[in-house]
Amino acid sequence: WLSSLAVPESRQRQHEPEHGQKFWDKINHFPVACFLLAAFFLQVSHGSYYTFYSIYLEQLSYSRTTIGLLWGLAVVAEVAVFWFMHHLIQLLGPRTIMLATLALTMLRWLLIGYFADYAGVILFAQLLHAFSFGTAHAVSIELVRRFFRGRHQGQGQALLSAVPKDKKVVLLCRSGVRSIAAAKRATELGLEAYNILEGFEGNPDSDAHRGHLGGWRKHGLPWRQN
Repeated sequence: WLSSLAVPESRQRQHEPEHGQKFWDKINHFPVACFLLAAFFLQVSHGSYYTFYSIYLEQLSYSRTTIGLLWGLAVVAEVAVFWFMHHLIQLLGPRTIMLATLALTMLRWLLIGYFADYAGVILFAQLLHAFSFGTAHAVSIELVRRFFRGRHQGQGQALLSAVPKDKKVVLLCRSGVRSIAAAKRATELGLEAYNILEGFEGNPDSDAHRGHLGGWRKHGLPWRQN
């Protein structure tokens, strides 16, 4: 994201009106600043979730198989909402969806923190991943597209995907599921996007461990840890 700030503004096209607004002026615009702040806190909250969720459930005596299934349920919910996001954005608008996303994300963390002993509650909380990540991600892409137009298109595109429009983008996630939806949305926004099947570590096995059934690393493809 920081490197995207160094992307120069594109030259103004003749048919585009010149408003003289700088990139930093757009960031300092109140709606844009609120959006970036909300996106920041969403990312921070997910950091703890991705790091400690499995450890937390193990301490509550959930089996590793159950934990793996809960992770899978969250991914299914997330992918499902991606298929309907285009219609939801048209129906409700990004502002309404983002506000609902923030409220449901707070509800999810409260349920996981205080009611994880109840299997039904934890199942419902995992379904809320459709909002805390799915709608949050989709709406963020749409808002970046709306906020950064015209001569700021290069910087806005860098914020979106860190690649210029005349380049290809190859997307990879842990299992290859989320990156499918991301590649689909990137294609809709005009990028030449590709998804890597099976992701980096593939699907979890019966012990909820990844890296044994498939994925980039399983197939011996080059990678380096840093």
